[in-house]
Amino acid sequence: MLLRPPRDGDLEALARILREPAVSRWWSDYGDDRVRRELIERDEDVTVMAIVHHDAVIGAIQFGEEADPQYRHASLDLSLSEAAQGQGAWAPRRSAPCSTTSLATVGITASSSIPRRRTREPSAPARGWAPAPWA
Repeated sequence: MLLRPPRDGDLEALARILREPAVSRWWSDYGDDRVRRELIERDEDVTVMAIVHHDAVIGAIQFGEEADPQYRHASLDLSLSEAAQGQGAWAPRRSAPCSTTSLATVGITASSSIPRRRTREPSAPARGWAPAPWA
């Protein structure tokens, strides 16, 4: 697996992945223009990396940090193609934002003062988000 900055040639693969049902329930309304604007073009506040496996783009990960002391927080978002989900220890079953507890698994420290959201079982109806299975 390789993480690298997304390229113009990744647009079609990323747009297709974001339209897949298991991904689009979390990442909705991503047409080509929005994918280009939010995932491929550079943004100084958010870092986006394409997830590449065997020379194919299988998803994207983006992360950022708000440094303003009043609103200080980190964000981490992951989208992974349906075909790549559940294929190994590194692959979450769902393409969803990570909980504050799972941020620690990638080296981001979350404040213990952040209230934890109640999670749902993967088989329950979607009413929000669920953390990655290891969270």
